[in-house]
Amino acid sequence: MSTLRKSFLIAMALFWGATAAQSQPILFGAFANQDGNISQQDMLDLEAQVGRTLDIDNNYCLWAWSASDTCNTRAQWDVTSGRIPMISWKVQQAGGGCAKPNEIIHGFYDRQLEAQAQAVAALGGRVMIRFFYEFNVAGSAQVKCFFAHSKDPAGDFVAAWQHVHDVFTANGAVNAQWIWCVTPGFFNKADWKNYLPGSGWVDWIAIDTYNQNAQVKGFSFGSFYTATLPFGLPLMVAETGAFPDANLNPDAQTKWLESAHLRLSRDFPAVQAFVYFDSDPGNDYRLSTGISAFAAMVNDSAFH
Repeated sequence: MSTLRKSFLIAMALFWGATAAQSQPILFGAFANQDGNISQQDMLDLEAQVGRTLDIDNNYCLWAWSASDTCNTRAQWDVTSGRIPMISWKVQQAGGGCAKPNEIIHGFYDRQLEAQAQAVAALGGRVMIRFFYEFNVAGSAQVKCFFAHSKDPAGDFVAAWQHVHDVFTANGAVNAQWIWCVTPGFFNKADWKNYLPGSGWVDWIAIDTYNQNAQVKGFSFGSFYTATLPFGLPLMVAETGAFPDANLNPDAQTKWLESAHLRLSRDFPAVQAFVYFDSDPGNDYRLSTGISAFAAMVNDSAFH
């Protein structure tokens, strides 16, 4: 195939992907944890500030979460309240260590997975599952553990993902949507596409992107958009945040969100979900100076 024809086909894929996405609304959400103690009230307080119920509630769950723990009860509350719960599901174990790929692939955790799938199915409403998010972050303890003895990291990741997905489907969790999520630098990796489980196992492609310093700059997520748009799946910003600084006008947080507002409508029509990380895990991304910018974005009628 000639270089000219390849360029033409890529351009057409980008055009049709963008055109198809323009008619889609954007779902807005957050991980709301202002004081370090995760509670429903944090989400209610944030929603009071922005003036509406958010579409997505992001919460983090360890590998062996069960129907009786807060991971599932929070999801129940979300569905009842008109939100979509997003379960950001780690492979990390509560006592340390992780679920390893060979154990997952060969059914060692199937009884656990069946019970989790049935709990998700019982929720009735739409549920997003961001399984093993940021699996590309080499410094993460769960990533080190998962890939520690792997001779085929991409193959092991895909096989584990597909197995978990298939157990859920077999147990009635057809209300689950599966989110494949990485950080911006991953698209510099030559074999990154080998880590995609396939369209039959993935419903969304997502990115976690932050302004990790106090620099006042516009929203960005590297080559994520152009790299993933041709796959034809809806795209998501699953985590994002920026530092507030009341001494600057605009400060980094306000600028980041105002820029995201503009660029979502102008440059990134295939992005159909945007979830803010309203917390302080050591870097303070909590919404404060940027709350008005966030409220303006989530209430923009152009996105609904």
